[in-house]
Amino acid sequence: MAQSLIEVILIIALGIGAQWLSWRLRLPAILLLIMTGIVVGPIMGILRPQLLFGHLFFPAVSVSVAIILYEGGLSLKFSELKKIQSVVWRLTTFTVFLTWTMIALAAVFFLGFSLNWALLLGAILVVTGPTVIGPLIRSLRLSNRIGSILKWEAMLNDPIGAVLAILVYEAITMGGFHQAASLTILGIIKTILFGSLLGSVGAWLLTISLKRYWIPDYLQSAISLMLALVVFGISNMIQHESGLLAVTLMGLLLANQRTIDVGHIISFKENLRVLLISSLFIVLAAHLELSVIFPIGWREVLFILFIIFFVRPVAILLSTWRVGISGREKTFLAFMAPRGIVAAAVSSVLALELVSAGAYGAERIAGLTFLVVIVTVIFYGLIAPFLARYLGIASPNPQGVIILGAHKWARKIGVAIKQEGFPVLLVDSNPGNVLSAHQDGLNAYCGDFLSDQIIDQLNLDGIGHLLALTPNDSTNSLAALHFLDFFGRSEIFRLPVMQKPGAGDHNLSSRTYGRVLFKSEATYTKLNKLFLEQGSVEKVQVLDSFSLDDFENTYGKEALILFVIENKTTLKIVTADRAPHIHSNSELLILRSKK
Repeated sequence: MAQSLIEVILIIALGIGAQWLSWRLRLPAILLLIMTGIVVGPIMGILRPQLLFGHLFFPAVSVSVAIILYEGGLSLKFSELKKIQSVVWRLTTFTVFLTWTMIALAAVFFLGFSLNWALLLGAILVVTGPTVIGPLIRSLRLSNRIGSILKWEAMLNDPIGAVLAILVYEAITMGGFHQAASLTILGIIKTILFGSLLGSVGAWLLTISLKRYWIPDYLQSAISLMLALVVFGISNMIQHESGLLAVTLMGLLLANQRTIDVGHIISFKENLRVLLISSLFIVLAAHLELSVIFPIGWREVLFILFIIFFVRPVAILLSTWRVGISGREKTFLAFMAPRGIVAAAVSSVLALELVSAGAYGAERIAGLTFLVVIVTVIFYGLIAPFLARYLGIASPNPQGVIILGAHKWARKIGVAIKQEGFPVLLVDSNPGNVLSAHQDGLNAYCGDFLSDQIIDQLNLDGIGHLLALTPNDSTNSLAALHFLDFFGRSEIFRLPVMQKPGAGDHNLSSRTYGRVLFKSEATYTKLNKLFLEQGSVEKVQVLDSFSLDDFENTYGKEALILFVIENKTTLKIVTADRAPHIHSNSELLILRSKK
């Protein structure tokens, strides 16, 4: 009992620890998770998943994958699909078929697999992992279109690949080509039919329940998860593994209905997904035998190289023929296909089932799958930043600014930033302010920046910082929270809260989001007063050492340092919690009154 408890805690601790370390080292999280699992599992023998979970191993893996796909479905927006639907359709049909066929042939030729095993391995490896693609899209800040294409392909191909692998497995175990072919076709039809039906019913039930207030707030996330698992279970009972399609579709429909807000449910699922992915990769990697993965022969090396340098590029070239994307985007798609959690999970489960059924050598499928996962994560993770920059489709360190509020002095700040060469976008719900911004030569968008669709509607290429400059403290805080997932806590800034008489120290500021801009006393009222007193944003060139005391002696105590520009390429935004670091040969954008 004590040993089992320690192992469970160890799985969670190692998984989250590997996630944190990957963030610190800027490495793909899956790589560290797999290597950690291999070290504590087959190498050191500390973790033994089969002994720990016993007969619950298969159900635990299946349920975890279902929750991950459900959360993935919640992240998809139909608004992204309008301009890329033809590409996504081809990537989830023609590309899947071409990839499956070519990998199966390669397994026969390079690895000496029988046709049955080759078809099964090919079906497992048609997927591209959203658990790898998602972090890469965020870190590279890819252009909206290519990022959306990759996200949709990965999310839709995960359930497609899993179901395809299960159907191939069932066909293999049945024997007889004609019987297997007919049952496979029937299985595909039943999977699409029942998966779509039950996923739609699940989304409808939850939407109606939330709309009519049948579920209290504190139970909404839990009941959403429960209902998704019920849909998954019922669908699987009717048609094996159709539940993966059902939960993906349920999440997709929930995320795109406009009747109720499901933002809090999405947030809960995102946190759960991190925990599940971290634990699942540790468990699956620890379950492997070293003899299955190592040693790697020349056949395995050629097989993996063939997948990376031939299968994916040829599949993309053929399936995107005469479709509306540029050559640069096709090139990036051709060299972006890392495998992830679904491939690892499905291969592990099927290999165990085949071994238990007496299929000699079936465990080699799981070992090869993990090899492909490891190599593709390393290769694509390393090449993606350089390729994206070379092709001009990414901003890995965007320095542009989005300003919420397009009033007069917000426009002045925007003009000053733009003159230094940084992209600027203003957002305001007042058409007059937006028109004035356009007249000042600024990009501006008229709309509600608290809208659920605002991020999809804005072109945020090259934008890395958010400044909330509206006169309403609550609006600034809500906007900061709204954009939190896109920009991250460190790049969201807001004006200080305006203290009300008698409010004391425990006012709104303790419950607001975003880093405080400039100085704690630089509220909207104070800045507005400075600009009314003929205040202006000016550039100061720093040639030698220049302290804050020097700044106050030169420009007065009322003057504010707003931004520090380093090497003409990096925009540092001054905050109230840290004094600005002023280096020689840097530039300052300051605000001072001429009165």
